Amino acid sequence: MSTQTATQSASVQLLFCCVVRSTSRIPVQAPTQWQVDTAVLRLHSRRCTCLEFHPTRDNIVLSGDKKGQVAIWDHAKVYDRTVYNLNKALTNNLRFLPGSDGMQCCSASSDGTLKSFDIESGCDMELLNLNPDGWIEGKSNERNWRMLYGMDVSWHRNLILAGDSHGIIHAVDPRANKAIVGNYQLHKKGNKVNSVHVNPVDSNLMVTSSNDWTVRLNDVRMLSAAAPDTKGKGVAGVSELACLDHPRLVNAAYFSPQSGSKLMSTCIDNRVRVWDYLHSIDKPCDREIVHSHDFNRYLTPFRAEWDPKDPHERLLVVGRYISEDFGGVALHPIDLLDASTGKQVAQLTDPNLVTICPVNKPHPRQDIIISGSSRSLYAWKPAARDNGGGATSSAASGDTSVLAGSANYVFFDADEAANQKQQKKKGKGKQE
Repeated sequence: MSTQTATQSASVQLLFCCVVRSTSRIPVQAPTQWQVDTAVLRLHSRRCTCLEFHPTRDNIVLSGDKKGQVAIWDHAKVYDRTVYNLNKALTNNLRFLPGSDGMQCCSASSDGTLKSFDIESGCDMELLNLNPDGWIEGKSNERNWRMLYGMDVSWHRNLILAGDSHGIIHAVDPRANKAIVGNYQLHKKGNKVNSVHVNPVDSNLMVTSSNDWTVRLNDVRMLSAAAPDTKGKGVAGVSELACLDHPRLVNAAYFSPQSGSKLMSTCIDNRVRVWDYLHSIDKPCDREIVHSHDFNRYLTPFRAEWDPKDPHERLLVVGRYISEDFGGVALHPIDLLDASTGKQVAQLTDPNLVTICPVNKPHPRQDIIISGSSRSLYAWKPAARDNGGGATSSAASGDTSVLAGSANYVFFDADEAANQKQQKKKGKGKQE
């Protein structure tokens, strides 16, 4: 490298560092007061596992649950919802497919299937099945049963990348007659791939996180040339650009949503780690944010999410595991964090929402955050104060009710019949 080229490269890096430092001094442009605006209670039959916003319809959000259901909810109309029994086990991830005008979505499930389905009719097509013979008594077990967890769609390549429970990434082309493009052992065998994310700017870059305590950055173009790692930790061939070791398993790793130049990981050591720029990804992270999200086995794993609306790519949204006392009520807040400083920007609480919210998704275009807590979904909006000083709701009217409390919101009970049966049983028991 010539002296002039080296000087120019150093100048560009210095300028980029100055820009990062200057933007970190600017306060994050985000509301500090939030309230639950609408909610659909007991939408699912089991706990919520994932969320995904519709690419064009601002009011539509999709959610999956532990039983394999996929629900479509209009958070503006509140009562407008549809539930499909799509999978036989957990729906772990949902992503919309390119070229479908927002009609086709893809799901990755613990039953080992990758399916595309129409959000209006519910008709589905199986793209990949890792267990074609199903569960066979006496033969199938945890070692040979394969499950799909992390999944993302490369819109530029029209390629679905899904990670399974054995550390393998499956590349699937939904347009091809032979859907499977390739299978690649990127993580240590026997360790599930918790998340897969394609860089939003450079579709050649893919980051994955796993139970093998690593986050791996790979070049999608070179996956076919990957060679087995001599240490048995996965792939260490030409496709791997970096391997980021963590002290415990990693729930998720995501590129920043606009420039794709930053990286953030959520590890169950109660740390959110941030790398400010990818050219130094092989170095220790720029920031470790201490946050309570270590969980027990009965919760959906916590995953910090970037706010895609933030032009400076600094705002993070993540649920909190440990509770805090708010006026005598133990609540589990949802935290808004500044990725550049590690400081808390805001915390979302509501006296009517006392359960843990491990699944949270900020809206890509509006100041809305959807939270999945147990079987229910909650839509948060910036708090608006009325003349009396109380929080007001802007939800549409319909077959809904308003809960009493210091923060009122419009909700719809999707399982009201089951609730009435339960109340009748309690009444009979009291009479007897």
